Amino acid sequence: MIEGALALWLNITAIAVLSFIAANTIVSLFVAVFDAKLALFEVKSRKYALWLTVTLPWLVALFVACYFAFISTTPSFAQQSDAYAHWHHMEEFSISSWHSFTLLMAMAVMAAILLKKLRVLHKHQHDLALLKQMSTPLSGDTYQLNTYQLNTEQSSAFTCGFINQRCYITSGLLDRTTLDEQQVILGHEQAHMLARDPLKKWIFNLLATFFVTPVAARLKLKMILAMEQHADNAVINTEYSSTFVAATLVKIARLNATENSLIDNELVASFGAEILEQRVYSLLGQLTLKPISRRLTLTFMIIVVSVSLYSIDGIHHLIETLFTH
Repeated sequence: MIEGALALWLNITAIAVLSFIAANTIVSLFVAVFDAKLALFEVKSRKYALWLTVTLPWLVALFVACYFAFISTTPSFAQQSDAYAHWHHMEEFSISSWHSFTLLMAMAVMAAILLKKLRVLHKHQHDLALLKQMSTPLSGDTYQLNTYQLNTEQSSAFTCGFINQRCYITSGLLDRTTLDEQQVILGHEQAHMLARDPLKKWIFNLLATFFVTPVAARLKLKMILAMEQHADNAVINTEYSSTFVAATLVKIARLNATENSLIDNELVASFGAEILEQRVYSLLGQLTLKPISRRLTLTFMIIVVSVSLYSIDGIHHLIETLFTH
C-alpha cells in the first residue's frame, strides 16, 4: 500500500487514463457518425478540426486530472464537488488494485506505440540516407532522384524528412512530363515542405494511433486529403489553372497506377494519387466547401469534457463492482 503524496498523484494519473478512454470513446463515436460530412468543410478549418479530434482526449485527460488534483488539495471546494466528481481514498494506492493494473496497461500501450513509431522513424532516416546517395540537386531543397539506379522508371514526386525536409522528383517523372507539369508538381511539393507536412503527418499519425484501428484509419485518410488539397490549391495561379492542376494530377496517377512507393508513406507527402477523386472534384469546383461552425466546435468540446468528467465516478463504481479493490 502506498500512501501520501505519491499515492495521490498515482490516483490522479489513473483518473487521467480513465478520462482519456472516456473522451476517446466519445470522439470515436463522433468520427464514425460524421465521417462523410467532414470532407465537405474548407481545407483549413478541416485540418484544425482533425488536429482537435486527435488531441482532444489528451486535453480532456489533462483537464480532468488537474481538476481532481485541485479538489483533492482544496477541502472546502471538494465538499461542493463531491456530488458529481469524487474518488475514494485519494491518498491511498494499492499495488494490487485495478488502479495499478490500469496504469500498467496504459504505460504498456503507450510504450508499444512509441516504440513502433520510433522504429518507423529510424527506418525513414535510413531511407533518406539512401535517397541522398542516389539524387542530384536541382535547385534549393529540390533533388532529382536517379531511379535507373533502382532498376525502375518510377514516375513520382514526394517530400520527406523529419526536420530537414527535401523535395524529390524522379528522373522517370521528368522524362514523361512537360515543363509546365513539372512546375505544378514541384510547386505542390514545395507547398508540402513549407507547411512541414511530413513532420506533421508523423505526429498526427502517432496521435491517431491511440484510437481503435477503423477510426484511426479514417482520421489518417482525412488528414492526407486535407494536406494534399492544401498543396493542390497552393499551385493554382494566373499561370496554372485548377483545371490544369487536376489534369496533371490525373496524368501522374495514371503513370503510378502499377508502381509501389519508393519510401514509407507515413513520413512522406507526395503528388501521387492519394484520394484522387475528391481532389479532382475539388479542383474542378464540383464540391462546395464551407467553414466549420466555431459554436458547434465549442459545444462539442464542452460535451466531451463534461461527459468525461462526470463519468469518472460512475466508471470507478462500476469497475469496483466487477473487481476486488
